[in-house]
Amino acid sequence: MKWLAGIALVIWATWALTDTTHTLRWKLTIEVETPQGISSGASVLESSFFEQSGVVRGASSKLLGQAIFVDLGGGNHIIAALVHGERAQSYDAIAALPVTAITGAGWGWSAYQELSRRKGSLTGNAELKPPLIPTLVYFLNLNDPRSAQVVDPFDGSFETVIGPGYRFNRATVEIVPTSWSPFSKNGLYGEAVTRGLETRLPWLKVIKGNLSGASGCNRNTELCLDIGHFLRK
Repeated sequence: MKWLAGIALVIWATWALTDTTHTLRWKLTIEVETPQGISSGASVLESSFFEQSGVVRGASSKLLGQAIFVDLGGGNHIIAALVHGERAQSYDAIAALPVTAITGAGWGWSAYQELSRRKGSLTGNAELKPPLIPTLVYFLNLNDPRSAQVVDPFDGSFETVIGPGYRFNRATVEIVPTSWSPFSKNGLYGEAVTRGLETRLPWLKVIKGNLSGASGCNRNTELCLDIGHFLRK
C-alpha cells in the first residue's frame, strides 16, 4: 500500500505547485461599549480567491463562515452581517475584507493580484474604518427574522435602538493560521471556521431566501437581508 501513498503524495505536490487559488483564514471581531463595559464577539472566516481566465482576466472569491454575534447582556445583541452597506447591498466585497483592510487593495481582481504578488501569504491585522465596517443588524425579536433593522455605528443609533450607554467601539480583522485546501473546512490545522449561529438564530435552518419572506428585493431602495448575509457555506 506504500505505492498508493506515494502516488497520493505526487498528486498533492502537483496540485500544490500548479494551483492558483489563494486561501486566507481570518478573524473578524466587533466590540461594543455597554453600561457594563466592552462586549465583543468574533468569527473566524475563510476566503478563497480564484483566477478566471478568458477574453478578460479576472478573479472570483468564495467565503466560508458566519456572521458575528455580539451578546451585549440583558437580552441585547448586535450582529455584524457578512455584507457592507446601509441596505446590505455590497455582498461580494466582504470576502476580500482582510486584504483590503491590511494592504489597501480593492476586492476581486485587485485582491487576487495583491495575494499573487505576496505568493498567497498575508499576515497582520487592522482596525476597520468606514466603509469597511460590515452592516450591523439588530433584531427586535431574535425569533423573528422580519424584525431586523440596520444600526449605524456612528450616528447615535446604538443608544436609540438598544438603549443608553450602548455605543459601537471598533471592528478589527486579523489573519489567523490556516490549512491547505483539502482540510480547510474542519480546521485540522490552524483555527477552525466558526459555526453554530443557528443555535442563536434557529430560523437560519429553515429560511432559504430573503429574511422578509418576499420573493424579491430592490437593493437600491430596500434593506435586502438574506440567508447569505449570516451564513456562508
